[in-house]
Order: sequence, then structure tokens, then C-alpha cells
Amino acid sequence: EVFFWKEICERLGINREDFHSGNGGNGGNGGNRGNGDDGNGEDDINSDGHPEELYREICEKLNLNFDNCVTNQAFDGWFYRQQFGGDEGNWWVSDSSFYRWDEKINIWQHQPDNRILAFIAKASEKSYKLSYSKMLDWYAKRPYECNSHKESAFKYARSRLEREESSVANNHLLAFRNCVVDMRTGETMPHNKAYYLQNIIPYDYEPDKSCPEVFLQFITQAFGADMVNVIRAFTSMFLDPTAPYGRFPHLIGQSGGGKGTLGRFWSLLFGESGSGNASYFSDISTPEGRHQYLTGKRIFGFPDMGGYAEGVRAFYELVDNGPLNGRALFNPVAYPKQWNIRFWLASVNHLQIENAGDGWARRAYPIPVLNRNVQPDPNLGLKLEAVKADVISWALAMPREERDQILTSRPSVDRAINSAMDASLYGDSTKSFVDLCLRPSSDAGYVDNHQLHTWYVAYCKEHGYTPLGMSKFASHLKTIVPLNFVDRHWGQQRDGVRSRVQAHWEYLAPLTGAFTKIGGDEQHNNSQNSPPSNPIWVCIKANCHEGGLEQFTDFWNPPEPPKTPEPSQGKGVQDVQGEKPAQNEPGHPETQSQQGCPSCPSVPPQSFCTNQKQDSKKEIFEKEITYYTPQVGGDKMDTLDTRSGTGFRGVQVQNDSLKEGGQGGHPDSVSVPAISPPNSPLPEDFQEVVIPETEVKNLMALILDCKIWAEFAELPEMNQEKIIAVIEKASQRHIKYLSRLLSTHLLETNNFNDLTWLPEKLIAPTLPKIVFTVTRKNLGSQEIEKIHGCRMIGIKSENQKFWTFSALGIPMMAIHGDDDFTAESLISDSLAWG
Repeated sequence: EVFFWKEICERLGINREDFHSGNGGNGGNGGNRGNGDDGNGEDDINSDGHPEELYREICEKLNLNFDNCVTNQAFDGWFYRQQFGGDEGNWWVSDSSFYRWDEKINIWQHQPDNRILAFIAKASEKSYKLSYSKMLDWYAKRPYECNSHKESAFKYARSRLEREESSVANNHLLAFRNCVVDMRTGETMPHNKAYYLQNIIPYDYEPDKSCPEVFLQFITQAFGADMVNVIRAFTSMFLDPTAPYGRFPHLIGQSGGGKGTLGRFWSLLFGESGSGNASYFSDISTPEGRHQYLTGKRIFGFPDMGGYAEGVRAFYELVDNGPLNGRALFNPVAYPKQWNIRFWLASVNHLQIENAGDGWARRAYPIPVLNRNVQPDPNLGLKLEAVKADVISWALAMPREERDQILTSRPSVDRAINSAMDASLYGDSTKSFVDLCLRPSSDAGYVDNHQLHTWYVAYCKEHGYTPLGMSKFASHLKTIVPLNFVDRHWGQQRDGVRSRVQAHWEYLAPLTGAFTKIGGDEQHNNSQNSPPSNPIWVCIKANCHEGGLEQFTDFWNPPEPPKTPEPSQGKGVQDVQGEKPAQNEPGHPETQSQQGCPSCPSVPPQSFCTNQKQDSKKEIFEKEITYYTPQVGGDKMDTLDTRSGTGFRGVQVQNDSLKEGGQGGHPDSVSVPAISPPNSPLPEDFQEVVIPETEVKNLMALILDCKIWAEFAELPEMNQEKIIAVIEKASQRHIKYLSRLLSTHLLETNNFNDLTWLPEKLIAPTLPKIVFTVTRKNLGSQEIEKIHGCRMIGIKSENQKFWTFSALGIPMMAIHGDDDFTAESLISDSLAWG
């Protein structure tokens, strides 16, 4: 040691004593690092701060490049200073990824990890370390050409370049070749490093261009003129970072039809460096895969998907722009990130999606290719590339509201709607079973899980599917028709005992003739000693018809009805097919109908009072409605406290023309009544009534502005005293027509699914003759009390004076709150109110 430092000092012309004193006094600590315990003498030797200054003369004598000497420093620090030290302001690390400011294109360009590793490998090849021996004197060796030094230098540089500025988010800015545009306001600004924008559209920004003819012709021929606005909206979505997330276009159709051409056109909107693609969703389902495939990208495509697709959960989250972790190479720590990436997908056929019920139909927007004889144009790609700048301007000029409406709504084009339905049924045996074999029923009924699964297994056997197990089938079915499922619960207490009601299904039934039963109960009845056997259900494929999914949707969410047309004076209702003569339905002398229109329930005009013996001031219009979900009762319908499995039906009109063979033909066949909402026009002579009173006319105008009873009851103008005052002033004829208006207009819309479900007896023609008794138990507490046997009907005490019957879609009906009372007058008098 003494000889070694003596030799170095002699060669450098430095006094050995001065050398020790200048470095802090103690041997290795002062000599190797320049920082001693008692002082810092490095500046006396290395005036320029270079850690290898001690070896400069030796490097010159050995004819070596002094800048590549790595003797008195670590290789990690030497590489950082060599590669980034003089250019540190132009390098930046964000989320474990390297970016470099490119002065030519004015953007922070992503530098892949393998490029940085290549820099390190080249640097290790030219770096050297000086060593000394008595025989060889000073010589150079190269110990840094190995993976350990390469990986160590990579990690060190990544840590040194991480800056807080990486958290700056400018997702509302879009960089063009000539400017930066604020997509919120349309303001243009010059390029700036401080924006930290990582992608650029390699074209000049020229707003409000029209669609180029070559692009419009391509879209029209390949996808149809009805898809032009849809494709424009998605092109704008790919460009505009402020557009809503949660949707991606799915191009589907024959090979060579234009899917790949449009997909590549979308991918190159930000140039080659701004897009990526993969073959499987699983490629981006892991943190490592996302860092590898998605870093630095704005658009990502799956150009040729097919077969069974797995790993869609992470893909869904990326489409919704939710935060997902990424993890870089040689980094044990993952980072959370919102990737801000748009996706597109193309396939020849519909995909069989893993967990299809998790949201594929909600996120995928199908864009089907037209079926045509394809004549490929080899120069089409070049033609589209030449007009890309104009297409970008045309897409960004689309009104924001119109674009967002397309991106956030269900498809409105018929071909897209049908394609979306086909995609949801493709490979999903449960959903296909619902669409082909089940229908909503106005009868609540009681269908067990095992019965539905038995029909489902028979369907799968006949249609070539592999059936699911019963528990998995029931779980998946709840995601398809959730409102038809009734969970397990405790029933009503009877004779001190509460029964347990199993989970079951209601308001659904198999399609007429879709299934038939053979064997089972008959064999058991013929022989008392033979064990019971399961009936064998067979699916009749010819009787399975599509449409169940749409009917269930309309059943629970009725579509908005068309506006009521103004009736012509003295004529029937006009339509595009000409006049249809009006006729009176048998038994309904005051109700008008048209040929081909289902029968509508009519209500004889009555007084507005709920009880004619009561003072008119007692009549009330309540806004609160008490709802009650029925529990399963007994098998009789003698009172409202019991309910049979088939004793209920909705206040619906059955369309007999849709029945095949009537209801309940064969004892082993099952059927469902067809549902057709009524559409009764106003009374024929309504326009002929002269109503001079302004108040009555205003009340009629309020009624005509509403669609259902609930809407009428919640109007701000709906004041009890005002309405009573109007009724007291009106003549009996005006009251009659007000009653008819209420019973026709508010019930002619397609809102019968919102009405109450009543026992079948109570909607029979003998309504005034039916008498039932309800006893109030706790008069003083004013607690809400319910009739447990009837769905959607409840009673409550109101100021200890009234019993109020309420139902969804109809107004409150009230009578005096005696301890015991009959509902005969309530039923007959209230029908005037619908």
C-alpha cells in the first residue's frame, strides 16, 4: 500500500505528505473518495471536479480516451453522466419509461427500454478500468461488459431521471405539426416542452374541412351510408382526448371487405410511434404486458381476432380508462396509471367472449361490413393517406353533442342493432335460451330454478350446446333477466309459523309449444310401488322463435309511446295506410277502437268522489305511493291476504291473434299469453263538447300533457283545493268528459307494465258485487299497513281518518277509516279514475 501510493505520487509529481493531508488525513477513506473525516481536499487535486482526474496523465501515456476511464467511479454514474449529463433537460422518465425531447417534431418521444439497454451495452464496450502491476506497469482492462453492470446502470439512470413534472397532465391538449390545440376551447398555442405531450398528429391543423370524396366513397361502399356518422364519431374519438371513454368500434364482416383498411387508417392517425396492436386480449392483461404494449401509445388495435377470447376484464377497464397497474423491466414495483388509450377491433365472425355477461355488449359498437363482391384497390391505402389531414379536420369538426350521443348510446342503425344482438347470443347458451324459448308473462306465477334448468338442458340438447350446471345457469340467468328473479325469503306468519320461500322466478313462461313433457308423473301414477321419476322434457326446435330478449326489455322498460295524434272531425284516425273506420267494441259503447287494434279496458263514467255519500272536500290526490312486493300465499283467492301461483294477471290486454291453439291446450304443454298494451283513442265526440269554462279547459290541458297517472299526480299545478274547486264549478257533462279523458288518455299509452297487478277476480265484470274486509290493527300509531296478498297495493292510515289505497300508475283512492269496512264502494266509484 505504501509503495503503491508512493509510485502514483511520483508519477503525478505530487508530494506524498501533501497528498495525504489534502484528502482528510486517513488512508483509504481520503484517497479513494476524496472526502475525508477532517476536511475536503478534492478541489486541490481535481479542480474541474472530474472523478478520474488522478489518472489523466496515465491515460494520455497509454494513449487511451480519458473520457472512457472508469477507475475511480462506478460504472452506473459514469454512464449516466456520459449519456444524460450534458443533455439532462431533454430526458425525462415517467412511469418507468424513458422520454426524450425531439427538437425536430417538438414532442417528448418515447424511448423503448431496449434502446436504452443498447446504449448501455455500447458504452460498456468502450469503457475501461486502469490497473497496475509491477511487471506490466499500468494497463487497461474492461470489466463492465456484462449483464449485471448493464441492468444496474439501467436502473440507476431510470431513478435519476424521474422528475415530479411527470405528474403534470395535459389530456385536453392535442399536438399538431404546426401548433397545439386546446380541445376544450379550440384555442391554438405554440409547442412547449412544459406541456409534456408524448404524441403528435403529423399533419398541420386546418379546421372545418369537408369530408374528402375518396374517403366518403370508401366508407359508403364498404360499410354503408348509414354508418358514415358512426365512423366519423369514432374517428373524432380517436383524435380528441376529451371525448368520452367506454366504447370501441368492432369491425366485423368478410375478409377483404375493408375492415383492415379502416383499422390501419385509424391506427396511423398519430403516426407509427403512436399506435400498437396485438393478437390476444391476454397480451395486455398483466402489468408487464401493459407496460410493454401500451406505453407511449394513443391508439391500440386488435386487427384479426377470432375464436374464444380470454382476458377481457383488463380490456374492459382499459376501454373505460380506469387505472390499471403497469410494471417495467427490472423493476419490482408496479405503478398505477390511466392509460388514455383508444381501442378498435376487427374480426370475420362474432367472438365467443369469456364472461360475456360482464359488459361486452355495452362497450362494443358493431360496425358490420356490407356483403358485396369485393374488388380490391391496390392503391386505396395511398389514396386515403393522401387525404388523411382533411379527414382529421372533418372528424374534429363534428358537433360534440352529436358525437357524444353516438358514443354513449346504443346503436340506432338496424344493421348495428342486429349485429349487437347476434354478438350477445353467439356462444352464450343461456342468453340464446332466453331469446328463443322464454317470454314475459302477465301472470306472476312461480317457476323453480330446477324447472327452468330442465327446459334449458332440453334446449341445449336439441340445439347442440353444452349445458351449464344448475347453479351456474341460475347465476348467469340473473344477469340476463334480473327483474324476474325473486330471492329466497321468509313468508308470512300463519298460525304462529313462518314458512321459508325458495328462490324462484316470476312473470316469465316458456314459449307456446317450445317444450313438451313425456313420462314422469304418469309412470308414478300407474304403479304405486314404482319410485318417482323425473319427467322428460323435449324441446321442439320448430317452435322456438327469437325475440325473447327484446320482449323482456320492453316488458320492464316500456318504450316511449308516440304522441297522440289530433283526431279529425268526424273521421277515424288517419295513418299512412289511409283512414280506418272507427267502431265500437262490444260491451264498450263509449270506447272507440280501430280495426286491428286490441281491445282496451273501458271504465264507465262516474263521479269524481270516492264515496258519493261523503262530502266532496274529502276527496284527495296523494303524491306518495306505497309499494309492496308480494309474498307467496296460499292457493285460494278468497281474500287479499292470500295469493295463488296463477291467481294474478296484469291489467293487460291479451292479443288473441298471437295465440296458437289457445291457452292451456295440452296438459303437458306450457304457454305464455301474448301481451299487447292498449291504445285507445279519445272519445269520438270529445271534440264536439263545448267547454266555455277556462279552468276546466286548463285542467284538461294538464291531463293531455301527461302520459301516466304518476306524472299527473306530481305536477306542481296539482293542488287538491284547486281541483276540487274546478270540479264543483263544472257541470255533470264536463265531469263526464273529464272522467273519460282520464280513463282513455292516461291509459292509452304503452305504460301498462307500470300499472298495478290485481287479482283476476277484481277485474271481472262483477266488480261492484265483490266484497272483502280489511281490519286496521293500530289506529293510533299511524303506521303504514299493507295488504300482503296483492302485489303493488298498499294501505296506510292518513291522519286517523282515511284508508288510502295506492298503486303504481294510478292515483290514491281513499275512504273513511273505520275499524272494519267493505271495499265495494271503493272499487266501483274509483274506476272513474282509472
